[in-house]
Amino acid sequence: MDTSPRSTNQPSGNDDRTAPMARPQPDPRTPADRPGRWAPWWIYLVVLLGANYLRSWLMPVGTVPEVAVVAIGLAQAAVLFVVVTALWRVARRPRR
Repeated sequence: MDTSPRSTNQPSGNDDRTAPMARPQPDPRTPADRPGRWAPWWIYLVVLLGANYLRSWLMPVGTVPEVAVVAIGLAQAAVLFVVVTALWRVARRPRR
């Protein structure tokens, strides 16, 4: 019978798998100093209001059922939110 310490199922104290992982430290800068992931609120507002104005010009009241107008408006807002955020992040990406 093998009595060496390797044959036990107990982990040894110096096993790398049992070592606690270091937690990432929070960014010490204030939120105003950090590069933003999100565009300022007024950019979203201007883009959404402009798109709504254009949509109302292209689809006057009564030409499209209200359910379709609501669905188109929600889809438009979601797509524009994603596009504005993506463009903002690309524009604010650090240069390498």
